[in-house]
Amino acid sequence: MSYVIGIDSGGTKTHGVLLGNNNIISEVFNGPGNIHNNLELAYSSISQSIDQLIEKNKIDGVKMKAMVGVAGFADFDNRIKLQNMLTNKYPQLDFKIISDCYMAYKSSYPDSDGAILICGTGVVGYSIKRNQESRIGGWGFPQGDIGGGAWIGLEICKLICKAIDNIIPWSLMLESIYKEQFSADKDTFFTWLLSASPKDFGKLVEPFVSYVDCDIYASGILMAGVTELKNIVRIITYNQLPITIFGGLSNLYLPYLQRDFSNLSIAKQSAVFGAIHM
Repeated sequence: MSYVIGIDSGGTKTHGVLLGNNNIISEVFNGPGNIHNNLELAYSSISQSIDQLIEKNKIDGVKMKAMVGVAGFADFDNRIKLQNMLTNKYPQLDFKIISDCYMAYKSSYPDSDGAILICGTGVVGYSIKRNQESRIGGWGFPQGDIGGGAWIGLEICKLICKAIDNIIPWSLMLESIYKEQFSADKDTFFTWLLSASPKDFGKLVEPFVSYVDCDIYASGILMAGVTELKNIVRIITYNQLPITIFGGLSNLYLPYLQRDFSNLSIAKQSAVFGAIHM
């Protein structure tokens, strides 16, 4: 049996699989893997995933392809550094570093035109039509990624800052998150803000979701995200391509997006399956 290692290295987690005969033989999950945000952390997450797959399946020394889809792919320097680091550690593996959005695309459309929307810690849209690639978003956090988990968390924190300063009134969501996450302590909150990563901001999404139907600030953040994603989908699909949505926020946004885009659906399989088709 011939094997392929597939790695989907995203802003919050890294998903690694060993594939054989187009099936998942083994899979592992590790930490964040955005090579622009933190190359060393991404390398650690990716190499841990590879080590675990090799050890679990007793394939040390076996030559095979390794397809690595990374968030932060646009960072050319870190991409080259990652390629060299992985090649030096695993000389038996034939590495190909690609973007996480291209890997997701190939998992949904191995041989046809289509579009994908990744909505997790960050946000990016990608499509191929008649061999022409288009990419919208993917600018990173905080300058972009509107609608993503890190952005939602940051928007919540901006509102908490204003509430603490009595510029805006507290809401149930703001009070709850400030109390549960920061013990309602200004110094604790401020210290956290100084070093918070995109993943840290993204952790605020879970309490946020329970308030989207009953809190004016939560609903405002949600609808701002929906507006941004609709703009991305409209451009990336040329108003005609089918589109698949990936990421941890897919179910949150799906009903709002499907009101305008009936050709949008949740991904049927993990993005890492794209490794099979490259």
